[in-house]
Amino acid sequence: MNSAQEPKQFAIGEHVVYPLQGVGVIKRIEERMFRGVATMYYVIYLDISDMTVMIPVDKSEEMGIRPIVAEKEAKQAIDSISSKYEPMPVDWKVRYQMNVDLLKQGSITSIAKVVQALYHRSKIKELPVQERKLYDNALRLLIDEISFALKKDKKKRSKCLYSPNWRNRFMNFPQHAVIVTAAGSSDRFNMNKQLGVKKEYLSIDGHTVLYRSVAPFLEVPGCQVIMVTHPQGMADQCAVALEDLLQQNMVPPIILVPGGGANRQKSVYNALQMLSSMAMAVDFVAIHDGARCFLTPDLVIKTLATATVFRGAVPALPATDALKIIDNNGGVITHHIDRTHAVGVQTPQIFKYPEIWEAHQVAKDATTSYVDDTQIFTDYGQSVGICEGTRENRKITYIEDVPDAEQQIEEYLQNLEEGKRSAQAAKALHQAMDEVQREQQTQ
Repeated sequence: MNSAQEPKQFAIGEHVVYPLQGVGVIKRIEERMFRGVATMYYVIYLDISDMTVMIPVDKSEEMGIRPIVAEKEAKQAIDSISSKYEPMPVDWKVRYQMNVDLLKQGSITSIAKVVQALYHRSKIKELPVQERKLYDNALRLLIDEISFALKKDKKKRSKCLYSPNWRNRFMNFPQHAVIVTAAGSSDRFNMNKQLGVKKEYLSIDGHTVLYRSVAPFLEVPGCQVIMVTHPQGMADQCAVALEDLLQQNMVPPIILVPGGGANRQKSVYNALQMLSSMAMAVDFVAIHDGARCFLTPDLVIKTLATATVFRGAVPALPATDALKIIDNNGGVITHHIDRTHAVGVQTPQIFKYPEIWEAHQVAKDATTSYVDDTQIFTDYGQSVGICEGTRENRKITYIEDVPDAEQQIEEYLQNLEEGKRSAQAAKALHQAMDEVQREQQTQ
């Protein structure tokens, strides 16, 4: 037999990979009788599972026993996890079998594919128990081999995929822009006192509502720009509410956009129009309500992962209250809605770009009164997937939603009035100085 065709021979003390089991070390090579025939066996100890197995030497290649990959191949496997992701079937049973078949191949590349696929899926929806076990096993196998290939100490093995930025190791984050809408009139917030106060500019636990709504996006890789809409004439107040987020050389940059309209749709349109003029290379746009100040980076990531599959995505929760339709006077129930398939949607709502921009251009001239951006996107012929929202991601709507709101509002209005008086005094001073200068010129 040609030596090139002979199975790889391993030595005592050599580390090898046993598919589906992980890295092991060959403790002994010994002869044993099997059905009356003397057979040579590798005795392999698997440290990760504290188990010893015996593999016939002449069957080792057939059973997938192989050397640990070289350092270069291990680094390529790490890089492959953050490469472009190809979505897998929605049916978890089909997806499960595909991933089991990949693991059985035993190569580090196939293991990395399983880790990547199931990580992406877990960001869309919680994995079923069997898939979760499969993911945990694949991740364990990957970490085990890569740590040996990179000559990592045992205590550092679990960290070899997580540093310096573990999220980038698992998910290919699309380049995206963010629009935070804060140009509304806060009518429901002010309805009892007609105070005319912007709820986004009030504070909760030391930071403004607007600051808290913007900050989570800064922690998500791939964000290229954040655009914050504000009412006409309130750019300065919006800037103050963003606290230190508007400092120079911020990456990604934060841009203030005048709302320019009486509704949210017009504000989003203005921001998208500005984005289109910037010729920025983005794949998705996230549109978030500036009053949802309990958002987390994980929910942004989950929604972004869902959008890469469906082209549009929104976090949602099942409806728990009974749903009714009432008459135009708001006093009589006219229809009863089956809530079985009803959900309440949240933000951020994330869409493929430039499709969402094109959809808004069509919607601008339509007579339809759109509920939100998901309706604009679906009316344009696109699809929107659902990911699981969180109850914490609630919206500041009424005055009681902000602790100490009335005290803050009193101080806010007082400072606003003082600012106006200061501005009037400054204007009067400038006018007086101009008058003095004119008199001096005529003398």
